[in-house]
Amino acid sequence: NATRGGATMNYALAALGGIVALAAARSVRRALCKPIESKVQCCCGKIKGTVKALRDDSIRINCYCDDCRAYSKAITDLGSSPNPGKEYTRVVQVCKSAVSLTQGKEFLKVARKAPDGVAVNGKTQVCMHRYYAACCSTPMFNVVDFLGFVGVFRDRLDDENEKFAGPVCMFTELALDGTKPEEPPIFVPDFLFKVVRYHLWRNSGPFETDSNPFYWGLEKKDE
Repeated sequence: NATRGGATMNYALAALGGIVALAAARSVRRALCKPIESKVQCCCGKIKGTVKALRDDSIRINCYCDDCRAYSKAITDLGSSPNPGKEYTRVVQVCKSAVSLTQGKEFLKVARKAPDGVAVNGKTQVCMHRYYAACCSTPMFNVVDFLGFVGVFRDRLDDENEKFAGPVCMFTELALDGTKPEEPPIFVPDFLFKVVRYHLWRNSGPFETDSNPFYWGLEKKDE
């Protein structure tokens, strides 16, 4: 029994040593990596800022869900900006602290599908807040209140955003008929790891939720 216990302890110490070595190697790699910086702005240019993150802390996602398509249409229908989400929406997911605005924050407005507890097409959304440029009706950001990440619409970023990780896809089961996603599916363990890592920054960034939101899901739809 003593021999067996000693072997178990050795295995445990070896495993712990491996974890520490991997963590140390990851820290060194991150310290040597140069952050990617992509400029972000709305269609009319009144809102400007930057998204700055390491490649390991980012992921480009193509979302095929019907809510993202409906939101994108509802916002762009308010003005004349092009709709970036007719088939799917392209975002880059980063920590909220990676987003900073240098001008035009006063034009950034909140949009929600409906008030808390109100179902639209049988679905409710309690904590999802989306942000758009009221100056030109441009979809900009998607956030979940209690999580530390933000989805930045890639159509509002410069070409540097192509250096972020990805792309991958989500919710392909909700894709429009005739739309064939070609990206690999999102790697769920990596997604969950980032959710945990970003949690401390859930209140970061230029995202305020106490203003009067535009309820895009309650707007009358054209048949």
